[in-house]
Amino acid sequence: MRSARVRSRYIPREGTPGGTRVSDSSSTWEVLGAPLAAASLVAVATLASLAIASSSATPGVDFSPRHPLLGGAPYRDVRIPTRGISMHRASRPSDFCALRDVHPRGSWRGRDSGSVPKSTLSVEWPTEEGVARSRAACETPLIRRLQDSGEFVDAFCFVVHPGSTTKLGRVDFDVEPLCDSSYNFNKDVVPGVPAFLAVAATRLTCQVTALVGMYDLDGLRENSGYAPLPEETQRALAAARTPLLVHQTASFDERSATWMPDFYFLRSRGFREGGFGDATLEEIGVAGGGEVGGREEALERIRARWRRKRRSAFWRGSPTGRGRCEDFERLRLASLSRSVDGLDAGLIRDGNNYFCGDDSLTRMLGERWWADEHHVSERDWLEHRAIIDVDGVANAWGRYWRLASDSVVVSLESPIRGFYSDRMVPWKHYVPATLDTIEEAVRWVLDDANENAQIEMIAAANELARSITFESEALKTGERLNRLFCERDDARR
Repeated sequence: MRSARVRSRYIPREGTPGGTRVSDSSSTWEVLGAPLAAASLVAVATLASLAIASSSATPGVDFSPRHPLLGGAPYRDVRIPTRGISMHRASRPSDFCALRDVHPRGSWRGRDSGSVPKSTLSVEWPTEEGVARSRAACETPLIRRLQDSGEFVDAFCFVVHPGSTTKLGRVDFDVEPLCDSSYNFNKDVVPGVPAFLAVAATRLTCQVTALVGMYDLDGLRENSGYAPLPEETQRALAAARTPLLVHQTASFDERSATWMPDFYFLRSRGFREGGFGDATLEEIGVAGGGEVGGREEALERIRARWRRKRRSAFWRGSPTGRGRCEDFERLRLASLSRSVDGLDAGLIRDGNNYFCGDDSLTRMLGERWWADEHHVSERDWLEHRAIIDVDGVANAWGRYWRLASDSVVVSLESPIRGFYSDRMVPWKHYVPATLDTIEEAVRWVLDDANENAQIEMIAAANELARSITFESEALKTGERLNRLFCERDDARR
């Protein structure tokens, strides 16, 4: 989720400059209570990125130069010499990557512009030797086969070296493919992922070469045929000692893949910092704000806010989804909003309707198919008693701040899992719903007889959100990687 101040990160309209960005500043990290120097690493070899051969473009998808599927920003089509695969490259590096020229051998120390909060994320750029090591480690026959076949699209390779309880780990990487990628321009994979892995490395006792998938493991192919990477392929990668780090998928092999947070969570340090334009928990004024007092006091604070809210269930978002346009849950939810009392759900016209053109949207929802022109701020969402969580082409990355809020979360069932989906319990942390039962769910939220149940639900969701932090998730990821690879090696010896 983004706040209104960074609307420029969306697709710029014709004639406008592309992708104006905010800067952040970095400071000394603290890991496990010990002050540490800034994190090493950034990311690396592009395994493939929305790769399309010029002679065999995917049918049904527009690959024209401003198509947001290929970056969400103006780009130039450049051949990257990585096993002959085409990569669509951003028109310029992200602000963070651009500063590599200023500080080529060490962590970036940015300046606070005065208009945005600071960020403590920091990256130590690797040496030429580190780049060479990463290229060698990531050039395995299996990775080459997956990349050349197009089975695994838009993944980046990180070689993570172990740290200790008092020292962050180091990561080798091939800088150029990642920093030049349009995906990084939009999602700030750098510095979020490298900084996260630097903390994870404090739990490693051996070197690990990991693949980070950008989309649902297999990238965005022709949308109606969208399918995740098969579990057998995930197992084969793990067997080849190149484990997958997955932030969202409909197919997850528990024995070989490892969860990691999504990129908005990482770049905002768990929505605690807004240096890249994300809303923070402090700005929302809820679970992350450091409220004190006992449980009863917390419940009464939630109750007081809840009673001042509008009697409605709210959602706004882009017209994205999987499958056919007319089947997108977001579009069907917006259509239901016209007949379900108390449901205020609508689309925004932000340029991200690449799987549903204006003609299709007009045919389904009318000439004015959108409810708002642009992103609706998180504070505006929280004026409503309930806020709705519905996946698009990926799982909703804003789900975390919704759980941390003082509104009830109504979450539509989805096959797409995220890194903490298994920790969410229906009717404890959120109201479960489908498009067939959304009217019933909204009716339950609007019924004052359910006030106590909703206050308890909000409190439980807040507690879950507080338990999920940048540092805690990094340590979990490091511990799992160590268990899967380092401890097994020790046992063999």
